Amino acid sequence: MKTLAEKLVALAQPEIGVEEIDGTNCGVRVDGYKSATNLPPHESWPWCAAFVCWLVREAIRTDGPYTFARPTT
Repeated sequence: MKTLAEKLVALAQPEIGVEEIDGTNCGVRVDGYKSATNLPPHESWPWCAAFVCWLVREAIRTDGPYTFARPTT
């Protein structure tokens, strides 16, 4: 079984190269990351932390319970 850190890295690697469309802070994959937060995913806002929220959500989807709250902002 992978550790949480190993899962995060494994999930992040295939996402290398994802970019927003025309510098808008939006796009299909980017909006998917932003949907892991409690902020509106289709609005234009910096999405770097949203990527981390998405990674954690995906990594813990099948495992748990964990002793921390999943980040959402």
